[in-house]
Amino acid sequence: MKRLAQAIAPLLILIIGLAICFQGFSWQLRVKEDYGSLKANSLTVKDTMKEEDIPEGWREYSIDGIAFWALPGLKYDEKESEQRSGTCYTDGSTYVTVFTGENISEKRSVDECLNDTGLTAADLRWFCTRTLKPYPLDEFEFLELCAELSPTDLDIHSYKQSRIVYSLLEFCPQLYDPLNNFRVDIIKDKNTRMYAMTFFEEAKEPYILVTVYTGKNNKASVCISTGSTGTDMEIATSLHSAEGATEEK
Repeated sequence: MKRLAQAIAPLLILIIGLAICFQGFSWQLRVKEDYGSLKANSLTVKDTMKEEDIPEGWREYSIDGIAFWALPGLKYDEKESEQRSGTCYTDGSTYVTVFTGENISEKRSVDECLNDTGLTAADLRWFCTRTLKPYPLDEFEFLELCAELSPTDLDIHSYKQSRIVYSLLEFCPQLYDPLNNFRVDIIKDKNTRMYAMTFFEEAKEPYILVTVYTGKNNKASVCISTGSTGTDMEIATSLHSAEGATEEK
């Protein structure tokens, strides 16, 4: 028995050593199983439309605190607005719908976002310090952090770091799904920041759903559908605060 214990002891020490050294391995296996190599991230970053880039003939519209540029002729459509549960302007082929309401327009704090991940502010600060990422100051920056995760953020030697990465992935899992049917764009300048998702659904025209952050506390949701993903994105990049614009009737 003594000889057996002497023979097993080095093996046990080796196993314990490997378990300590590669403590993040189990979480990395979960990441790989659920999200592959993380290279499926479809995120792109775009600039908001500059005044000189506005297509010729387009006009500015303002609806429920949000302004945008589009082809002339869009009018308020009561029936479409009721069906879409928002304020819809259309000419029969282009549809721009602005959604309002407390649950939509209320920007969440970083702590409120963290509640959905099971992480604490201390966890996130530790992770940001370790990975040299800036700590997010609001909901948009938190979404941006989650959307820009990469394989280098995982650490096979750290159970804690790998667990945090997995929890952040769970906040926006669709973004890392290699089989997803949408594209994600972040659009921003110093005054307006947007999180835009272009959906490609079978037997349906593509459309863009944009979460718009303007100012310190304002947030809105806008759905854009023109039949052309290029035109959809042009309108999306032109979204901005309606301050100073004339409200449509």
